[in-house]
Amino acid sequence: MRQRLPLILSATALLVSLFGATPLGNAAEQAIRKVPPFATKAGYANKAGVAVNATKLNGHKSSANPVAGNIPVLGSDGKLPASIGAVGSPGPPGPKGANGATNVVVRAGTPVSVPIGANGDAFAECMPGEHLTGGGGETTNADPSTLGVMVASEPNPNNASSWFIRISNFSSDPLTIQARAVCASP
Repeated sequence: MRQRLPLILSATALLVSLFGATPLGNAAEQAIRKVPPFATKAGYANKAGVAVNATKLNGHKSSANPVAGNIPVLGSDGKLPASIGAVGSPGPPGPKGANGATNVVVRAGTPVSVPIGANGDAFAECMPGEHLTGGGGETTNADPSTLGVMVASEPNPNNASSWFIRISNFSSDPLTIQARAVCASP
């Protein structure tokens, strides 16, 4: 019966909204008024709002005034309770970090021809002083019906400043593939 209650309530609400002030709608309203006592009797009203596991985590209770073994909760001010201990003053600021990238450019690698039924590897490399931030690749054939499947698209494991792609050619024509590297310079 517990699993049917939401369905019963939903169906009744639908009837009320469809039939409104008609005699059938008034009958549905009377049925709705009888549901809350049933919900109270079934124990729904006692459990609403608090899940059984909401007050414990691995056997520990949460508490605004924790003692050993309890999990502290933040107060309404967003801070931990004073009973945990005093919060110290902020430490000195750290050193200024390096400037971020000011220029981002996409570098295209050399086009590679991939024979029918073969895999093709292509690479795109950042210029000296640039840092690789991402990449990808494409087939550059004019005919969009040629089918190539990208098997890998990732930073080159042998060169941290280049991007690697591998494409399998399942079409009936040779493919031309090209890797692209997204490079940033300081």
